[in-house]
Amino acid sequence: MFTFDDGPDARTTPMLLDQLDSFGIKAIFFITARRIQGNSRAAISRTEIAREIIRRGHLIGNHTLQHSQLPILSVDEMAFEIDTAQDLFAHKLGVRADFLRPPGGALSSRVAEFITRRGYTTMLWNLGTGDFQVTSADEVVRTFRRVLERQERGGNRGGIVLLHDTHAWSVEAFPRIVSEMAARNCELLDTGEELFDIVSDPSFFYVQRDTENAEAIAPAARLDPAVLAQRQARLREESTLRCSAVALARASALASGADSVH
Repeated sequence: MFTFDDGPDARTTPMLLDQLDSFGIKAIFFITARRIQGNSRAAISRTEIAREIIRRGHLIGNHTLQHSQLPILSVDEMAFEIDTAQDLFAHKLGVRADFLRPPGGALSSRVAEFITRRGYTTMLWNLGTGDFQVTSADEVVRTFRRVLERQERGGNRGGIVLLHDTHAWSVEAFPRIVSEMAARNCELLDTGEELFDIVSDPSFFYVQRDTENAEAIAPAARLDPAVLAQRQARLREESTLRCSAVALARASALASGADSVH
């Protein structure tokens, strides 16, 4: 599943939304709420973009008000960061965020309990792209590839991807990452292995909790094997057609190149 942090941004998020539409992918946008706070021209523009995110079927997540590191805050300061963000979402966007991502992934037992008692499910990630540390799409794609390969070596192919829709290079990298996964599926078809399945529903990873029993370990998501089998069968059929078309186009291009040499 794809997730995007720190936005929205008028320069980059609209382009990303069009890309997501073109692939038929739904994502979660963890919004830093100060970006839609106030009545400045920029805040009004970003608020409209956030509404467009929702209109296009994506989810909004709470990324606090000011992107503060929660473990160093007092209880009152945490409440201000999280509750003010939620109030802005309710007032300006008409939604409540069910998922919360602590900035930087910074957590402690105290913070985790506080988040749960506020009625949120904490969502982190395991497929980082390092896009906040670089300045080019090439570097983002390379990092994603390394992280994905490391996950595969550990026997864990899937996960939650972290990108930031505030960086132009991240938006440029996104379709390339999707294409990388599609190309990998072409390889996996030949071996009969499970294919990469880009999901839009967080219930594939998380069971949302209520505010009761915050100290209990959240239950693992339990997926119906029949549903997974159906998704894989459909994905395998679609990938077979797509990969065959790609291979045919490649062979045709090579043949045309050879003819031009003669």
